[in-house]
Amino acid sequence: MNNSASGMAIASLILGIVSWVLGVSLLASIPGAIIGKMELNNIAAGSSSEAGKTLATIGFWVSMANIILSVLGMCAGCVVWLFMFGGMAMFGLAGAAG
Repeated sequence: MNNSASGMAIASLILGIVSWVLGVSLLASIPGAIIGKMELNNIAAGSSSEAGKTLATIGFWVSMANIILSVLGMCAGCVVWLFMFGGMAMFGLAGAAG
């Protein structure tokens, strides 16, 4: 086995970074987390080089942090939307045409 990081470890790190930098949060972070976890499992099983462990770990956790923050942001957006439009409906303002 060679002493360089595998392509999966590098891909996990790149997807984790891309998910933050380009703002494509879930499109890049979900595959980044999956690939990172798969590579960590391969390293633990001995079928991949230990050299990629740091890259896969960072890629996995950066991706997971982005997934968590994206889901929390979507939940907060839904709550704000419900308060705005739910409050309007409660006071009879939704759909009022002047």
